Amino acid sequence: METLALIVLILFSAVTIIALFLIMRLLFPRRLDRIQITVQTQPGRSFWLGLVNTLFASALTLGSLAVGDAFSPFFILSFAISGAFLVGLMMGLGALSQLVGTRLLPAKNAPLQLIWGSTVVILASLTPIIGWFLLFPYLSFRGFGAAILSFFTPQQGSESEG
Repeated sequence: METLALIVLILFSAVTIIALFLIMRLLFPRRLDRIQITVQTQPGRSFWLGLVNTLFASALTLGSLAVGDAFSPFFILSFAISGAFLVGLMMGLGALSQLVGTRLLPAKNAPLQLIWGSTVVILASLTPIIGWFLLFPYLSFRGFGAAILSFFTPQQGSESEG
C-alpha cells in the first residue's frame, strides 16, 4: 500500500512540476529564453556559478536560522533567501527542460517540447543513485547559475523584460 501511495505521489508531483514549468514559460517567455541561451552558451560557467551560489545561499539560510533561534526577524531573512533561491532554481530548471524538449522534438511546438523535456528531466532525475546524487544536482546547479547569469549579463536587443 505504501508503494502505491509513493507512486501516486511521484506522478502527482511530476504533473505539478510540468504545469509549473508551462505557466512559467507562458508568464516569463523572454526571461526563460535568456536563461536557455545562457545554459547553451556557457554550460561550465553556469554550473560553477550555480554551485557556488547554492553553497552561499545555503550558508546564509542556515546561519540566519541559527541566529533566528534567539531573534525572530532572521527567520524572515532565511525565508527570503530560500524563496529567491527557489525562484532562480525553478526558472533554471524550466529553461533546461525547454532545452531538452527542443533537442528531443525539434519539429514540435513549444508547449509540447516543454512537456516532453520536463518529463525526461524528471524521470532521469528519479533514476536511483545516479539521478538523485549526480544528475539532479548537476542540472540544478547549471540551471540556477544560468538564471543568475541571465540577470547580470547585458542583453543584446531590447531593454525590457517579460
